[in-house]
Formats: sequence, C-alpha cells, structure tokens
Amino acid sequence: MSIWSEGDLQLDDVRIHYYRTGVGEKPPLMLLHGFSDNGLCWSEVVFEWASDFDIILPDARGHGLSSGSASGDYRKQAMVEDVVALIRSLKLGPVWLGGHSMGAGVAAVVASEWPDLVRAVMLEDGALFVPREQPTSSQEEPRRHSWLFEVRAQSLEERKAVCQKNTGWSEVTVEQWAISKDQLNAAILSVGPAPVIGERPPMEILATIRSPLLLVTGDPTRGAMITPKQAAQILAAQPRARELHIPNTGHCIRYDQPRTYAESVGEWLRSQGPHA
Repeated sequence: MSIWSEGDLQLDDVRIHYYRTGVGEKPPLMLLHGFSDNGLCWSEVVFEWASDFDIILPDARGHGLSSGSASGDYRKQAMVEDVVALIRSLKLGPVWLGGHSMGAGVAAVVASEWPDLVRAVMLEDGALFVPREQPTSSQEEPRRHSWLFEVRAQSLEERKAVCQKNTGWSEVTVEQWAISKDQLNAAILSVGPAPVIGERPPMEILATIRSPLLLVTGDPTRGAMITPKQAAQILAAQPRARELHIPNTGHCIRYDQPRTYAESVGEWLRSQGPHA
C-alpha cells in the first residue's frame, strides 16, 4: 500500500503501527479492525472513501505490525487507551470513528468515555455482548481458537485459496485477511476473550454515547453476532442511533457485500458533518 503513509506511536507498553491516506486536509476517519485482522483489512472500502476522508488505520496491539504488549495487557480498555493516544498524538479529534467486531467494542468505549474526541461512531457487527465466562479447563482455551491455529498452520497461498473458495471475498480482502493471520502475536491467544470483554456493561456504554451512532448489522443465520433483539435494545436505549441492516452478510459484513457497504455506510459517514 505504498500510496498510503505509515507511522508508529510508541507508548509505555506497546508500539502502535498505523496507515494513513491523507495529511489532515479532509475530515479524519479512524477505522478499527476486528480480532486477528489488521488495519489494511479495511482496504477495499478505504479505496471508496479516501476522496472524502483522511483515513487512519491502526493495527491493534498484538496485531498487524504493532508490537505485542510488554506487560501482556490485551484488555479492551488497553486498546481503548491506545486509540485515544493515537487520536491525540496525531491531533485528529474529533474523529469519525468506525470499528468491526473487536474494534467496534473498542470504538464504542472511546465514544462513551471520550465524547470530545468523537464526532460520529459506526459499529459493524460489534463484539458487544460477549459472555464473560472464562474457560473451565486448560483444554478449553485451545479449542476457542482452533480455527485460527489451523489457518496459521497453512502457507499463505494455501490460506488465500481456502479463504477465497469458502467465502468468495475479493482478492484485496483475501490477501490482507490471509497476511494478518501470520502477523497476530501468539501471546494474545493465551489470554482468552480479553480483547472483547470490557469492564462496563455493554448497554451502559452504548446508552452514554453522545455522538450519532450507526449500527451495521448482518444475518445471525450466517454468523453475525448482533441479533435483531439486541439491535432493538440498542435503538431503544440510544436515541441517536440508527440501524443499517445489510442482507446476505455474516459477521464480516463489508467483506461479504463490499459495494453495498461502501455506498450505504459511506453515505451515513458523509452526512455526519460539522453541522449535521
């Protein structure tokens, strides 16, 4: 991705790597990826939005080209603080903030706890209602990530071929998805659900967001995490929220329907201007 610049932010515990499409001449849009992905996994929609936004794509701690945590801290709150530090370091705020899965959970907390840093927030099938139960046996944790261990055992070309066959995703998405699995720091696989489990109840977080909120949902029958009942609860608790349901999608909504996603979500993002 040589057309985009890259940078690093060194914090006490971790080094955060990021990509950026602009230099501040457009509204700042920061996009947070899901568990085991990397910032460039947003590439396909970024190509569609870069003419309207200065887009920043961080690699979460333990992911992509960011370092692992020196203290082994992969909690959601640590990732929240990384995002806040990056927004402030790059002097971006307030930003348009988006996230998928794990990244959506992080984005929601940032919007709730640092409202002055967020103009609008978009949550793509957020990992918001993940059970807090921990493994009950030493054998249970490896099974949680069994699919990931299997994928990481494949060569890059094997991984790409299997992903393409099973999903039908675009070449750009398959490439970055496959690369990201090698980049994932193995230490994060031993900490259970820490990256998606938060310290506050999800409805409390969502209800206290003051910025406009877009909830992008898929089909639970295809693997989407947010159910219609949960979406209804969020809309009832959050008057500034609206739902965008994209049919024929699972958990990775933008991978499954990139054109519809880019057009529909992009329209909402552009509508959240300074005077919206």
